[in-house]
Amino acid sequence: MWRSLVKTRRLAPPSRSLASVASSPVVDTESDVVIVGGGVVGTSIAYHLAKYGAKNVILLEKTELTAGSTWHAAGLVTYFNPGINLKKFHQYSLDLYKTLYEETGASVGLHEPGSIRICTTPQRMDEAKYQQSRQNWHPGYQKIITPEEIAVLHPLLNMDGILGGIHTKGDGHIDPYSVTMALAKGARQHGTTILQHTPALSLHERADGSWDVATKHGTLHAKTVVNCTGFWGRELIEQLGVDLPLVSIEHQYVITNSIPDVQALPSELPVIRDLENSYYLRQERTGMLIGPYEEAAKMQVRLDWQATGVPPSFGKELFPSDVDRIFPHLEAAMERMPSLADAGIQNVTCGPICYAPDALPIVGPLPRHGSKRLPNIFVANGMSYGIAHGGGCGDYVARWILDGEPPYDLTEIDPSRYGTWTTPAYVAEKARESYGDNNLITHPYIDKKRGRNMRPTSLYTLLRQKGAQFGAHAGWEVPHWFAATPDEQGHEASFYRTNAFAAVKRECHVVMEHVGITDLSAFSTYEVSGPRARHFLESLCANSIPETGKVRVCHMLTPKAKVMAELTISAIADDHFYVVTGSGSELHDLRWMESYLDEWQYSSQDVSLRNTSDDVGVLGVAGPDAEILLQHLTRTDVSAATFPFMHFATMDVADVATRVMRLSFTGELGFELHVPLNEVATVYKALWAAGDKLGLRVGDVGTWAVNAMRLEKGFRVWGLDMNKDTNPLEAGLGFFVKVNKKTPYIGQAAVQQIAKDGPARTLVMLDVHNDPPKPGHRLIDAAGNEAVWSNGRVVGNTTCGGYGHIVGKSIAFAYVPTELAVPGHSVDIELVGHLYKATIALEPFMDTQPTRVRKELKKKKAQAIVG
Repeated sequence: MWRSLVKTRRLAPPSRSLASVASSPVVDTESDVVIVGGGVVGTSIAYHLAKYGAKNVILLEKTELTAGSTWHAAGLVTYFNPGINLKKFHQYSLDLYKTLYEETGASVGLHEPGSIRICTTPQRMDEAKYQQSRQNWHPGYQKIITPEEIAVLHPLLNMDGILGGIHTKGDGHIDPYSVTMALAKGARQHGTTILQHTPALSLHERADGSWDVATKHGTLHAKTVVNCTGFWGRELIEQLGVDLPLVSIEHQYVITNSIPDVQALPSELPVIRDLENSYYLRQERTGMLIGPYEEAAKMQVRLDWQATGVPPSFGKELFPSDVDRIFPHLEAAMERMPSLADAGIQNVTCGPICYAPDALPIVGPLPRHGSKRLPNIFVANGMSYGIAHGGGCGDYVARWILDGEPPYDLTEIDPSRYGTWTTPAYVAEKARESYGDNNLITHPYIDKKRGRNMRPTSLYTLLRQKGAQFGAHAGWEVPHWFAATPDEQGHEASFYRTNAFAAVKRECHVVMEHVGITDLSAFSTYEVSGPRARHFLESLCANSIPETGKVRVCHMLTPKAKVMAELTISAIADDHFYVVTGSGSELHDLRWMESYLDEWQYSSQDVSLRNTSDDVGVLGVAGPDAEILLQHLTRTDVSAATFPFMHFATMDVADVATRVMRLSFTGELGFELHVPLNEVATVYKALWAAGDKLGLRVGDVGTWAVNAMRLEKGFRVWGLDMNKDTNPLEAGLGFFVKVNKKTPYIGQAAVQQIAKDGPARTLVMLDVHNDPPKPGHRLIDAAGNEAVWSNGRVVGNTTCGGYGHIVGKSIAFAYVPTELAVPGHSVDIELVGHLYKATIALEPFMDTQPTRVRKELKKKKAQAIVG
């Protein structure tokens, strides 16, 4: 019926004005920060910067404030977010919007009827319980409610098939135009200059890393530039030789005419999100607004804009609507809310939204892009939920600019997650997938299929033929496990133990009993050299830098002693170092190091820093037979007596020049072999051939087995167990932190204060008692970010978890108050709606191989003395 009612009418852009917004020209103005883009994000950043004390903040808008995506947005705001860190964006935004009128006198049109995410399948109910546990250690009201409670809150719903839902109080919607204007007014009250109809024509870097921003009124000079231009974001930066991974997509929503059933209600209906049918439904005056997310095959990516740019005149325009594309979602909405069936359509809005490949924002300082490095340029683009993110994003970016470090960890939205491997085709395909999967069940791990193998290695095809089940990591294909049967092929998305469980167990035993080989080529690597290289690294890291021929784990901290990165540093010579970090940290860690090269004014003759990540392949070789296997392929003595644990050497392995470290993240006897990327398959094949010749049992081992073994050994992982929300002492990294190191390092003063006061919380290991499962429960392990309970209240959160196949335990790591960090103390972990008993441990459940050797030697010495 609705198809025949559509009259291609489109929303007219607001014609209101804000008298307090300046439009007078300026020439050659000095500025702390120039913000380009006057949507909700740009005005929020301007507001927060000025409020927090930045001087001479200037915002440039090429047309009018709210032009682009802001003005036509549906305006949804919610405290809910499946991402642990992005919750902070949403929470801050809503709390800010509720106070803006009192501060600025400008109404924002905020409605707070709450929201309900309805669940119509058992899997959705599991998802709701999973998300509830993640919410329970955060502030705010969120609760799983029954169908009966849903019917009371939204009496117009057809309750057929509804099993329950997530209810969030305080959610609702806001007028995008009004909230943007209120932020602009607040920004100006704090001293910001806002210039409309003033595009940034070009950007030019000065020798000191500051920027000249050319406008039609003259040139502005800024210490920092922030790109908040939405779907124009690529074009602003493209002139500098950097291609931001952004693409515009079409998003449609429908507004109905007045509905008598809605008009008769005493209060506003809560926002409904029908997850299975992928649409949102909210009240719009006395009608309803329905916003669908089409499947990937139907949604529209603006490939024309990606290829040739946004039309110069585009500002507050819309695209022609296409109701056929969204009609299945509209039908589902009419079935769920029967009153919609007789409502006519008032408007169909089809407008552009800027998307990153993973549908998450791109926020933070730009990292190096190949040979291009653009210091002091921040971006805040790709806001697929711009209104909900706007307030929090403004606070986050402003504090990062002013403090020199992010206020909390949001690595998942950092620009450094993308590199030169993100081609336009990749961006378009991933954005299509992400939009179509907007309401996909948020399992702990999701294996996406598009945009794969962007950084191929010579091992990929061979490992795939051997059953490797890959996951994508920063463009690399990483073997997670190796399937031996059809049931082990493909990732089984679940909140419970998956089809990979048996394979991971098998691979753990290969390492414990024989020798396993793991492709670790996704590791990021750098060369740091020069006469001041050692001093540079000493000043960056809380640990001492190793002597020549040795390896050391080191942590870079922020000034507030948060853990910025974990590095493995090998000393090739006293002035030459080889640095290794994780696959997703390549540009993140490089940017941090380069920023201090600038700040400390090292010349290229003093220190050379080179990213070698695309040039190096890495193989992990671990197990009791690892030394025998490696020795067969090299003339260098690799025995423990000559080449002990945490040592480094360059040697030929299978006639390939190889950097070898005696260490393994499995905690077992092992080596890392770092070879030229184009030779990694050569060395891999040679290892297998040597194993055959020696009669050794060699096995392929995926990274999930490595992870299971590191849990048993108590090894921490950056990004999970430690990050920019944690300090090293609470994370249990005291062994790697020299509190009173002679060479001052970033964050040392803060570390000394924490050491003096003692950390308020402590990372502990948990023995989770869930095997065998309770009646009616499925086998499950912690995944991370679940609530930890003690005496009926939430006291902490897990950071990671899994099953230790060698010790036979379900293991989790968790932060708890230090007073509860007592061995043997019992707590509960909330896993998908059930509480499981867990016992705290402060020592690993299994010693590493080097520790076992030391203990055995000590035991023998003691016995010899007694004898």
